[in-house]
Amino acid sequence: MAARPCRFESGPGHNPIRYLKIKFPAHSSVGRSAGWRTLKPNVPGFMFYVYAIQNNNDKIYIGQSSDLEKRLKRHNGILKNKKGSFTNKNKGVWKLVYREEFETRKEAVAREKQLKSFRGREFIRKMIK
Repeated sequence: MAARPCRFESGPGHNPIRYLKIKFPAHSSVGRSAGWRTLKPNVPGFMFYVYAIQNNNDKIYIGQSSDLEKRLKRHNGILKNKKGSFTNKNKGVWKLVYREEFETRKEAVAREKQLKSFRGREFIRKMIK
């Protein structure tokens, strides 16, 4: 749907804003629930973390977050979490075994992807032992 041009008319009953339609590109974060994540500023002291946690059964989960303490509470069920999540299905106390800090979420997501690969998981297992 193409946006109609904005008509500016004066007088009673003419609202120029009702003619203005804005169409956001597909990659825009407007109107998407997770969009706020990409808009967090790079403030000094504000860090993103890539982490590995392990439970009693030696299961390992790798993830990334900007608030590591709060995220760990979610994994352990202290705060509300999704019912079908990996850490909820694999019960037990999850303990932080490895973490890295990054200044941007983009860097953290890239490193998380590396650690979730076969070689990345080997690296985490070697770091734990």
